[in-house]
Amino acid sequence: MALLSGRSSALTVMSVRWLRAGAAPAVVTGNLLAFLLMAPFAFPLSLSGVEAADVGLIVYLGVFQVGLAYVLLAQAAPHARALDIALLLLLEPVLNPVWSWLALGENPGGLAVVGGACILGAGTYRALQGRRDAAGTGGGLM
Repeated sequence: MALLSGRSSALTVMSVRWLRAGAAPAVVTGNLLAFLLMAPFAFPLSLSGVEAADVGLIVYLGVFQVGLAYVLLAQAAPHARALDIALLLLLEPVLNPVWSWLALGENPGGLAVVGGACILGAGTYRALQGRRDAAGTGGGLM
């Protein structure tokens, strides 16, 4: 499963880069396909105990956390390298333990901290390398 997850993540980044300006329809199609494949596991849906605040929170997260993020990613794809896109996609799961710690006081495990530090370190390295490349003083990663 880990191998398939890594492969599908790489294919997502490659597809967004390959499609460039046409990435938005592909992202929408991919999310609809994911919904259709997972819907049988979500239904029958019990609405007992669901409050308006719960529905509002789900709509907010769907529109802003997922929808707006994908719109911005699709717009950035023609101007970004595949590595940059991959690192952007990894920021959310990396920062989730941080937000949980800050908001709820949950302590992330040691491996979560190490993994997050590796990804943030790679992103920082890439950003610094990109500045050197723009200044014409170093070779890039890609």
